[in-house]
Amino acid sequence: SDYGVYVYNAAYDNGLRQWDRILKVGDAEIASSAAIKEALRGYQVGDTLEITIHRGMRDRTVQVELRESVPSETGNAV
Repeated sequence: SDYGVYVYNAAYDNGLRQWDRILKVGDAEIASSAAIKEALRGYQVGDTLEITIHRGMRDRTVQVELRESVPSETGNAV
């Protein structure tokens, strides 16, 4: 598929890895970072949701627990 958003920073224990391509959050298809923000509305820190990703040569679904964003030394959330 031609849609999705790449993961650049990831805590590896949350189910995502750097360079995974996020295809869906729940049932919502993801085509931009704005689409991720929209799909996450209504969820809270501590909630677990299904995220469909493309990793390597195949798609897979992972369970991800939402966590608070922590600013890095550069000021970007990680």
